[in-house]
Amino acid sequence: MAAMRGLVLALRFGLEIGLLAALGVAGLALAWPGPWPFVAAVVLPLAVAATWGAWVAPKAPRRLGDPGRGLLELVLFGLGVAGLVAAGRPILAATFGVLVVGHLLAMIALGLRGR
Repeated sequence: MAAMRGLVLALRFGLEIGLLAALGVAGLALAWPGPWPFVAAVVLPLAVAATWGAWVAPKAPRRLGDPGRGLLELVLFGLGVAGLVAAGRPILAATFGVLVVGHLLAMIALGLRGR
């Protein structure tokens, strides 16, 4: 059970990093002239990281309780999936989405939600 818990938490960390990477890719895919895609590739992940750190992270100063936190997590991960689709990476987006849903189900099954 402890090994499974560790695996699920490692997957969660990977998904959180994947979310930031997906938003960076989405920012770079913008067809704006000049430096704006590079700006978006930095600003989008930073905005989501700040949101996550303020309301979702275990040591967040204003951590939301469930179901609000779960809903915010789904919205943020959904933005990552949508960003990958917008960047022309539908297979990667689908894979990421399946991993997010599978992770959520594993968290619920192991009783790790709400912590």
